[in-house]
Amino acid sequence: MKKNIPQILAEADTAREEGKWEEARRLYRQAGDHPRALAMLTRIDRLEATDKKVRQLMKKADALLEKREFARAQEKYTQALNQAGHEGILKYHGRLEKQIQYTRDLDRWQKRVAGVLEEAARLSKENRLQEARDMLDRFLQEKPEGELYDELSQPVLDKRDRLEGSISDAEHCERARAAIGEQNFRLAIRLAKLVGQDSERFAEAQRILSEASQLYEDYIEPTLKRIEACYRQEDWEGAFGELEYLSRDFERNPDWQQWWLRVGRAQGERALEHGRQAVARRKFQEAEEQFLIARRAFERTREKFPEDRYILSRLREAEDLARIAAQTEQAGRHWQEGQHGEALRLLEQTQSDLQQAENQGRSYATIAGVVNTMQKTLQEKIKRIREEERWLENGERLLKEKRPDEAAEEFKKVMDTPLPDHQRRAANGLNRAEEEMRQFEADMERGKAADTPADAVVAFQSAYDRWPAGPGVVAALESALERAGEEAWDAGQKTQALKYFKRIVDDLKLENETAQARIAQSELAPRVEVALERIEQRFRELSENDPLRAADFDDLLAALEALQQETRRFKKLRRQVDTLHRQVHERAERHRQYEDLRQQAENHLSQGEWDDALKDFQDAVDALKDAVSPDITEQLRAWREAGREIAEAERKIGDQLPQLEALYEAIPQGDDPATLLALLTEVESALQDARRAASAVGGELPLDLSRQAARLDDLRERLQEIQEAYDAPQVWDGLSRLQDALERWPDDATLQALVETFTRKMESQAGKLLQEADGMIAEGNLEAADELLIRISALQVGNEEIAERYTILRRRRNFEALLKTIEEDAESKLATSGLPAAVQAREKGIGDLIARPDLPEEVRNVLNKLLRLSRETEGMALGEEEGWERAMEYQEELDSRAGGDPILRRVYNLVDEWLVAARDVAITGLIDSSSQLGQLEEAYEHARRYMQRHPNDEGAVAKLAQ
Repeated sequence: MKKNIPQILAEADTAREEGKWEEARRLYRQAGDHPRALAMLTRIDRLEATDKKVRQLMKKADALLEKREFARAQEKYTQALNQAGHEGILKYHGRLEKQIQYTRDLDRWQKRVAGVLEEAARLSKENRLQEARDMLDRFLQEKPEGELYDELSQPVLDKRDRLEGSISDAEHCERARAAIGEQNFRLAIRLAKLVGQDSERFAEAQRILSEASQLYEDYIEPTLKRIEACYRQEDWEGAFGELEYLSRDFERNPDWQQWWLRVGRAQGERALEHGRQAVARRKFQEAEEQFLIARRAFERTREKFPEDRYILSRLREAEDLARIAAQTEQAGRHWQEGQHGEALRLLEQTQSDLQQAENQGRSYATIAGVVNTMQKTLQEKIKRIREEERWLENGERLLKEKRPDEAAEEFKKVMDTPLPDHQRRAANGLNRAEEEMRQFEADMERGKAADTPADAVVAFQSAYDRWPAGPGVVAALESALERAGEEAWDAGQKTQALKYFKRIVDDLKLENETAQARIAQSELAPRVEVALERIEQRFRELSENDPLRAADFDDLLAALEALQQETRRFKKLRRQVDTLHRQVHERAERHRQYEDLRQQAENHLSQGEWDDALKDFQDAVDALKDAVSPDITEQLRAWREAGREIAEAERKIGDQLPQLEALYEAIPQGDDPATLLALLTEVESALQDARRAASAVGGELPLDLSRQAARLDDLRERLQEIQEAYDAPQVWDGLSRLQDALERWPDDATLQALVETFTRKMESQAGKLLQEADGMIAEGNLEAADELLIRISALQVGNEEIAERYTILRRRRNFEALLKTIEEDAESKLATSGLPAAVQAREKGIGDLIARPDLPEEVRNVLNKLLRLSRETEGMALGEEEGWERAMEYQEELDSRAGGDPILRRVYNLVDEWLVAARDVAITGLIDSSSQLGQLEEAYEHARRYMQRHPNDEGAVAKLAQ
């Protein structure tokens, strides 16, 4: 049986995946020029090179394994697996996966050996020798089979033997007796044999040896031999049966535990290996069965050893592989049943499961490679099926569209498909397409042989209906229709003739002059002429509108374009429509050019570009030709007039501005700034006229004129600052104004010269200014004095008189601050603690004033006398008439000493308030003391005097009544 292309490609792909490069080449060449075959022939060269690299990596890994460099060997095996998997080379996957797992396990065991030796050393150092030996024994019982495991474990065995040599015979006997109790008979035998004949514990050791040997030989050893026999024959169920028996009778015995691990590992590993081999052969059901056997073996082992990490990892692997194999097998069944989408979905799920397992550290390259290849194969097959479906659908569609030649080509593409249904549909479609083309040829021959034009029309129409794009059918049908129409027209059958002509124009969409002329002559021409007359009338009406925009013509142009479309097959009518359309379009274009140029002109005007604006406006007017309205003419005139005014202002300002700036520079030589301001105002009037002219037409000033205007504004600001300095009431105010202006215009030579002039004026008036400052200090106008001294000191740095004035000013301020503090403190005490506290506060404040060095000596003497007086008679002197009279004399002297000095007048007022309040306090004290001493008449007299001073004081009234 001859193979089709898909079968050949499938066999070639299988050979390629198995690394049979020559076989794959031969099969791909059998596929001829098939694109996939050509691509794969090119790829095989690269695959062979990759194959070589993979073998080299495997060789390096084997060498590293020989050197016991397990981690590096695992790395090389993994690199080889990745390279092979990337290129789809599956033949090495099984071995590489096994070697990766083997080197990983060896590396882990090597690290465990190092860890257990380190722990044994620590226990030995702590003299816990038996504990260390037992730990090493347990570790050795877990050792997997294999020469490398034996080699790696030898240091542990040596360490255990050395520890046993360090343990006493008594401890050996004790531990051997305990081992019998633990059912570890072989350990008891070995420990008992360590006790020598010259030992005093030799007899005891022999008894233990005899007992342990008897138990081991009677119960353990026969069963172990049967287990080992089953193990060699791979009779796993027999081995597990014996192990179940032994574990039930000797639950604590380590021999069966070691053998259980050994049997479980071996059965699971063998089943995993058989499963991988089945996967490589695409026997997924067989693979699933083997993986399930492996899972059961590892589950049975894990039931006994739940903490064994190796068994747990192998169990996870078996579970993963069993599930993945089942999914892959199910995907294959779905494909065979035609459920292609479900098959692909299952493979995608399998890929996801493989990726998840890899993310968790479990990599299954063999099955992953097979699944990946299957997935790609199914995807390609589905793609091919969908492509064939598309070709079949296209063929049917083209048949319905009466394109049998193209339909036949689509059906031919599917003829080599391996799918029977597609082959049947393609053959059926191809037969129908070829039948249509045969019937087409028959109709064409019948038309050519027809006796009359009408019969020819029927035959050619039948051919056209079958295949509108068939060779020569359109020309033949057009000719037959034209001849039949002319024959009917000549015979007076105009209705029938028009039907023939309209079939040429409307059905065939042909520009046949004879048909167009006959149709136009009979029905289209009258309607088009009426429409053109209406459009011409509307065009004349629009031309009289003012203003008129280009958009106003859009409706007319749209109507004319519709007529152009309607008359496209009738040349004479079309020429009439085109003529009017050209006139309307030309007029619309003139207005559109005008609007564009006018907009450009306004843009230039808004930027002050007057020459460009006037040019564009004139061009816009020229574009309208004879359609210029009076309003547009008037606007152009206004623009030109504004341009002339602006040009005149620019000329005038350009002439006078340099003169004004020269006069400005001459101000320090004595020119009056007011005169210059007046001249500046005259020039600015021309600028205002230009601004009004520009604004009237919506424009801005030209750039040069705007710059001149900015210079004028700047000149006015400087002149105003200078004028205000000249008008200042004081020379220092004028200087301050000029200095501020110089900060704004630091390079202005005029301002610099005027600052120097005003500075010299101030220097010449320094003495007078100092006198004014003295007067201000004397009057208490300290802020003004401070400001004036600052200005004078700026002119005469280091002047001792100014420094002296500053000292006086500072003392004066301190004096005033002290007075203010005394007054505020007294007021606060009065409000919170009463009059006596306020009196004390003022008295203390007077003491602070006396201590000031700047207080005049005469005033200080008077204040001292008043304070001494207030303290006489236990502080009651001011309440007596004699004491009060003396106080008044001192106060008069203080009034005389204070004179008109503002600060001393404040001292006087402070003392006056203190004396009045102190007298009230003293009188109150006299009233109380006299009352307590029973001197009621004196108390009454004091109370009466107090009442005279404070007639509304309720407390005083009460005292007097008492």
